[in-house]
Amino acid sequence: MVVAVKPVEAQPAADPCAAWASGRVPPGGRTLWIDGSHPSADDSGPATPDRPWSTPAPLRRRGTLRPGDLVVFRAGTYTAAVRPAVAGAPDAPIVFAACPGQEVVVDGSDALATRWTRMGASWVSGVVEAQGPVGGRHDRHLLVFDGRVLRPAGDDGTPGPGTFRVRDLGRDRVTIELGLDGDADPNAAEVRIGRRGTLFGPPEASEGCPRDPAAGYYRIEGIRFRHAANPAQKGAVCLGGRAVEATGVIVERTNGLGIEMVGSGHILRRSASSDNGQAGIGGQCEACLLEDVRSDRNNFRGHDRFWEAGGGKWTDTRRTVFRRYGASDNDGVGLWFDGDATDNVVEEPDIDGSEVAALMFELGSDRNRVTGGRLAGTRYRAWSGSGVLQQAAGDNELDGVTIRDNEGSGLWVRPDDRRPTGGITVRACLFAGNAADGRDDDFEVRLDADVARGERPPAFVFEANRVVPARPGLALGYASWRGGAPRAADPEAVFGSAAALRTDRVPD
Repeated sequence: MVVAVKPVEAQPAADPCAAWASGRVPPGGRTLWIDGSHPSADDSGPATPDRPWSTPAPLRRRGTLRPGDLVVFRAGTYTAAVRPAVAGAPDAPIVFAACPGQEVVVDGSDALATRWTRMGASWVSGVVEAQGPVGGRHDRHLLVFDGRVLRPAGDDGTPGPGTFRVRDLGRDRVTIELGLDGDADPNAAEVRIGRRGTLFGPPEASEGCPRDPAAGYYRIEGIRFRHAANPAQKGAVCLGGRAVEATGVIVERTNGLGIEMVGSGHILRRSASSDNGQAGIGGQCEACLLEDVRSDRNNFRGHDRFWEAGGGKWTDTRRTVFRRYGASDNDGVGLWFDGDATDNVVEEPDIDGSEVAALMFELGSDRNRVTGGRLAGTRYRAWSGSGVLQQAAGDNELDGVTIRDNEGSGLWVRPDDRRPTGGITVRACLFAGNAADGRDDDFEVRLDADVARGERPPAFVFEANRVVPARPGLALGYASWRGGAPRAADPEAVFGSAAALRTDRVPD
């Protein structure tokens, strides 16, 4: 007898992203899908798994989102910014998340449609639309050749390899000159130009990241942002208003500031902002948390290091915690508190290879505390290459910090004409190998008392610190009044106790 066997129907493969998303939506919320590679993707569709949006552009439409929604991005590169038209709510944030394990990129650039003409050692475009003003701090022109961001060239001569120059023709028209390596031909490669300045943030973020407490209540998870045409001091990613939480976010190769945090209660975790044109992470934040974040290799546009460039500047920032903040190889200050940034805590920082200072307290940035961590390898720029620089600020505290191998002084408390510089408390810190550039006025610890002759200096509290100078006489430099040149000093004469700054043997 022949028995007929019914074929087993193939079951559709389980979708791990859909399974993950199903457990994320709170009561009353919806799941909206974005998948640019789906054959039925359509920005006018219902944003379901079978008919997803093709880009994040619909998020700008009023009535599209509501508090509690989950917006899921499948893998792909999206050239529309994420600009939600409405805020979330304290008990129902709006979540924007990449499918776990999938790479989602929001790109602020478009292909540049032009014909390139060889002129000597460079290539010149046809006439193209300008991206705002040409030159200066707020130039927004960002050029990408074959995936590589080009640096702005100087004003004179032919652009060198890997650089570009914009020629202003007036009436919002420009030509672009590229300096490329060897036989590289822009007509045979992809050249892109930054077009969008804000890649995440509410619509008004183009005019500045909002402080409005009614804004915010978003979560961003696992999305990469790149190639924004943002000017200096404007973040490509804006965490504005209240209680925005970003986890696993990467911001890279933007024209200005990578991540801007403005408002209160924001959280940035396990995220990085690197290779940006001006700075990595900065803003004005109250009661915020940055945990396990990095800010590396920023300021490729070469902005003034004493203005605002490098790892990031924080002004008008209070009661914010920087926990395990890392920064390396920034062309500017690694972590900069300025303009009344007070009562903040920095825990276990790891800052290396900055310019001017690894950590800087300036202009009313008082009562900040740094515990543990390492501040090392600062490079000289003009007059400073310090591990810690304090000027026009005071009453800050360093506790258990390793400060070593900086080209300038390990710690420099410096007078400033804008406001008297106060004292500092330093406990259980290690100073070693600083003043590495060999300048006469640098020491492991340099204290310039900000007082006139005969007045009492500010409170310099030093307890149980260890100093390992590179050569004799570099342990402590002290000037007892404003404008005096620092001279090698005995810790006991300055602090009343030699143990406050114990000097170990100079290494062989």
